[in-house]
Amino acid sequence: AAVIAAGAGLVGSVHAADHGDSPRAVGEPAADLADLYAWMDETEPEKLNLIMTLASAGAFSDAVDYVFHVNSDDDGPLGPTQQVETNITCSFDGSGVVTCEGGGSSASGDASDAEGITSIDGNLRVFAGLRDDPFFFNLTGFNATVDAVIAAAPALTFDDDGCPLLDDMTAAQLRSVISTAPNGDDFGGSNVLALVVQVDRSLVNGNGDILGVWASTRSQ
Repeated sequence: AAVIAAGAGLVGSVHAADHGDSPRAVGEPAADLADLYAWMDETEPEKLNLIMTLASAGAFSDAVDYVFHVNSDDDGPLGPTQQVETNITCSFDGSGVVTCEGGGSSASGDASDAEGITSIDGNLRVFAGLRDDPFFFNLTGFNATVDAVIAAAPALTFDDDGCPLLDDMTAAQLRSVISTAPNGDDFGGSNVLALVVQVDRSLVNGNGDILGVWASTRSQ
């Protein structure tokens, strides 16, 4: 299973990224998590919005479960003894029909249309399909910065964990490298699989309104 983590309060947005994985994860692109997004909109504070993207431009796998894990607490910070976890699990059949279940609600059908599908009780809404990757990453600038660090390595001091200790001047030089034109989005125009779920907050806040969100994929 691949895992990424994030946390959310009553209102706000969070994001976690996990691009570039081990050969095992890359071997099943439809199970390789790229990004997780979670937020609650002030215009609909009773709804929790969840998105996981996967490093594939193909189709969701009928051999994989896609899971949003939502932990709730009443006063934070979240601790293992106080958390109540609600899982929203989505699975696909061979024809691409998705079934998502969690918190006592479920929705099933073809969710590839922009409007998605909604559970009978209206508490769960799902979209599943290809979307332009929303994650912005200046890969060219990042690689230039890595090369600059490698070139400067002989003159740098490293801590016990192998991380370079940078003085202000060196840090400023590296920031200049990563911001040097072209400052393009190297992921722009690249499609990813997106699983989008909107859930009524009452289904996932069993132990309070402070929520922690993480996502995983697992073989069935």
